[in-house]
Amino acid sequence: MTPPRFNLIDDPWLIVRNVNGDTETVSMHTAFARAHELRRLSGELPSQDFAVLRILLAVLYRAVEGSARADPLAYWAELWATAELPLQAIDQYLEEWHDHFYLFDKTRPWFQVPDLAATNGETKPVDLLIPDCPIAGGLFSMRRGYSSISPAEAARWLIHCQAYDISGIKSGAMGDDRVKGGKGYPIGNGWAGWLGGITVTGSSLRETLLLNFVANSYQDDDLPVWELPQLTSSARRGAQGTGPVSLFSWPQRRIRLFTNEQGNVSSVLVCNGDPIDYQFQHAHEVMTGWRHSVPQSKKFNTDVFMPRQFDPTEKLWRGLDALLP
Repeated sequence: MTPPRFNLIDDPWLIVRNVNGDTETVSMHTAFARAHELRRLSGELPSQDFAVLRILLAVLYRAVEGSARADPLAYWAELWATAELPLQAIDQYLEEWHDHFYLFDKTRPWFQVPDLAATNGETKPVDLLIPDCPIAGGLFSMRRGYSSISPAEAARWLIHCQAYDISGIKSGAMGDDRVKGGKGYPIGNGWAGWLGGITVTGSSLRETLLLNFVANSYQDDDLPVWELPQLTSSARRGAQGTGPVSLFSWPQRRIRLFTNEQGNVSSVLVCNGDPIDYQFQHAHEVMTGWRHSVPQSKKFNTDVFMPRQFDPTEKLWRGLDALLP
């Protein structure tokens, strides 16, 4: 069966809340075009909104790079004073990379590996992607019994999985030389799972995107995953974060979505992807606070700063210093 031609640029998949308080599902192109009319992202979980916002930011960073590099502060001020986002630059960028945003594709499915296969030939239920719908045996879940999900929902959870997937033993992927006994052994959580994620929120999606856009953070090799050569089941040797854009779309896992006859996603394969050296990303990650780590500094014989996570036992005002320099 031929999977549906679902493209994240053209097809609705982003859940948003507009200025009237109503919920809509829009495409990536529409989200940018109407960002001034939309209040915020409004997906299934706050962590999903954080991960999806980082994907939108990666597009914005890359779309305006040429203009932002020349005079970052002046360019940001120009964007802030303009009623809409720089749609001409964004549309040009999305057109250039349009073919890399197909969720299902024989050669380059977005954020996935097209021929990913487990050494035992198995796939997992689609529940594996959804953190509040655990596989049988889980307690206190919000939802149960998903036999399949739409391509739109699969796109959202695919992003969430890459950002937050918990560490643990994964399916062993064929072609991955790290696999032992048919299993992929732990390489850590998804990158966003290490963070005390901070989003500066404006009165619209446009303002939120601009308030989290750090225009003077560009590096020549800071690229999102969709601009890189197609991922394989093996880890990229020596790959590390080079700036915010690479971390916004860090491929901590190798994933493949499988569809049923109705074109919905009915099973999934999640394997180990690229590990990340989390001790040395403070110069690259812009959406978290940081703390000086004495043990890590002693271990590496240099100053090491680690992401400062929020303490769930503290009230917000007691943890306010986590939000400030």
